[in-house]
Amino acid sequence: MDPQMTKNVIRTVDDLPSDHWIARQLPAGTSLRPYAEDEAISAITAAVQDAIKRAGLSRSEVAGLLGTTKSYVSQALNGSTNMTLRTLGALLWAAGRQVRDLWTEPLGATPEATAEYPAISMRAFQVHTANVPPLHVGGSTHQRVRQTLTTTLPSYFAN
Repeated sequence: MDPQMTKNVIRTVDDLPSDHWIARQLPAGTSLRPYAEDEAISAITAAVQDAIKRAGLSRSEVAGLLGTTKSYVSQALNGSTNMTLRTLGALLWAAGRQVRDLWTEPLGATPEATAEYPAISMRAFQVHTANVPPLHVGGSTHQRVRQTLTTTLPSYFAN
């Protein structure tokens, strides 16, 4: 692999500045893959939940449209089941919506970090602290990170 292709790629806590909020919470060497996975689940399920809410549909109504159970719809929207891209499309179809763009940003992005990547939009970064999923890195660490997310991050994005 070309070393230039991985330049500035964040994959572990060690790739972050030592004063970064994630680096202060997790042990050195910790992979950020579970964090990236959980952030993707959180962002996508929040977008689908919002689309369904805007369409004025209940989970039971969505289940009826899709020919599935309310339980399955709830599991997909809570991130407790592995939602396929087809299921994502079906849920959005039920809400009369579709995916047009998918914006990404560096792991652990803050407004300062994103300034280094001007082609990446901050508009896609929305903090949904009520739905912060587990980080799968251990109970006490998870609690510290969740507390940081719910108390520190919203101030970064205040208008």
